[in-house]
Amino acid sequence: MSEQRPSASHLPSKPNLRHLKDQAKDRLANGDAPSLAMALFQVARHYGFPSWPKLRDHVLCLPFAENLKQAINLDNLAEVWQLLAETPRIETCTNRLLRRWTADLGG
Repeated sequence: MSEQRPSASHLPSKPNLRHLKDQAKDRLANGDAPSLAMALFQVARHYGFPSWPKLRDHVLCLPFAENLKQAINLDNLAEVWQLLAETPRIETCTNRLLRRWTADLGG
């Protein structure tokens, strides 16, 4: 079964993990969650992700995605290869990007 694409439309255009973690801490402080883990889960669900790790991975992959898209659009093969070689967690990012780009193209 394929993973459903998260709806990140409510995320800021440049989401920040520190800000998202602060949202979770606010939920915890307000008594909206019994633990930090549950508060992180609630923040992820609020933004349409099934878990905090999925939201975190999405946010961490965004700069890579932007840089890769720009390098591809400029036909800068050297930059594409450099990005692919230097980016940690490359499999997570590229798999997520391919699913998103395919969905954006209507595939």
